[in-house]
Amino acid sequence: MVAVIGRKQNQCNDPTKKSSQEQSTAAQKPQAESLKMAPNQFLKKMMEEGFYGGSIHSSRTITKRTKFTSEFTISEKNRIVLRSYHCLIGCSVVYFSIMKTALTLGNFDGIHLGHQALIEKVVQAAQIRGVASCLVTFRPHPVEFFSGQKDALTLFDQESQFEKLQSLGVQRVHVVPFDKKFSEMTAQQFFFDFLLPQWNPVYIVVGDDFRFGRGREGNLEQLKDWSEAKGIEFQVVPAVTIDNHRVSTTSIRQALASKDLNKVHLFLGQDFYLKGPVVHGLQRARTLGIPTANIVPTVRVFPPQGTYITSTKIDGIIYPSVTNVGVSPTLGEDLPVRVETHILDFSRDLYGQNIQIFFHQFLREERKMSGLQQLKEQILSDIQQARSFHGV
Repeated sequence: MVAVIGRKQNQCNDPTKKSSQEQSTAAQKPQAESLKMAPNQFLKKMMEEGFYGGSIHSSRTITKRTKFTSEFTISEKNRIVLRSYHCLIGCSVVYFSIMKTALTLGNFDGIHLGHQALIEKVVQAAQIRGVASCLVTFRPHPVEFFSGQKDALTLFDQESQFEKLQSLGVQRVHVVPFDKKFSEMTAQQFFFDFLLPQWNPVYIVVGDDFRFGRGREGNLEQLKDWSEAKGIEFQVVPAVTIDNHRVSTTSIRQALASKDLNKVHLFLGQDFYLKGPVVHGLQRARTLGIPTANIVPTVRVFPPQGTYITSTKIDGIIYPSVTNVGVSPTLGEDLPVRVETHILDFSRDLYGQNIQIFFHQFLREERKMSGLQQLKEQILSDIQQARSFHGV
């Protein structure tokens, strides 16, 4: 999956027309000739001729004359774009990347300050070298793949990650499916058969804990040696530390689990949030005169059960709110963990609408009240604390 979230300057937008750079490249192509070789041999030949970068999408033997064109492939959401030269042989297609990149790789499951340091480097390197800034990440998270715990580690959903990466200046995001076959790839295969042909990097930057290949066998020294042997500039960005604590997604999850929202904010560079569509709840709060919006979050990482001072984003506008994460024990029913928010001085119908809830401060543990009246009094007290926090 290739999500292009920025366009390279001077890029031709009409797939039927070629830029001057493409015309120059076209002039360097080998003359059309009768080819009789396996696809991997053909790819090797093209790489020798200057088409460094590409991947075989066919196992058929190539026997006909080749015809080269350039094209855009755009997804149904107009966000996934691949610019490439391709060779059409009947129904067989061989793709060759003509775009050089400045590349970073990793899980980027939180896009915290450590990730942002990597992204800043790759964006700057791309601008200096006049190439595309490219980020490669993996789904599912390798730990989730091996443990079988789907979406148990990711702080934010993929759409949110794309939006954040776009705001940081990344042009191309590649989401690579992490499956059994991919997990068995050796370090050499990862670098020479996967990384180089797919992204044609002139610059690679990774974090100091980056490992690759089967069983994490590939290390930074190997990656540096192989990169430099191919004329690729290589850089390692050290971990970001705050108060002698390494910034990582693991440390953020731990801080969230201990309700240390200040530390979460410090490490993320923003407040933790949940987002999702508003769904129908039990509507008990409405009978108390305190309507709430219940959401189905897009991720499985929640703050611990309890009540929080929050802000809620609706249609781009931020409203003060108070949010409960829990099972509503006062109602005396066997309920799953829910996220419900009372938005201060707000009365619109939000059913079916996506909203975003930012967590600022932990107020109290969830506990069972003696009845609905005590619950109402407690919620009103929570709302008053939220008003004081927001100054409304």
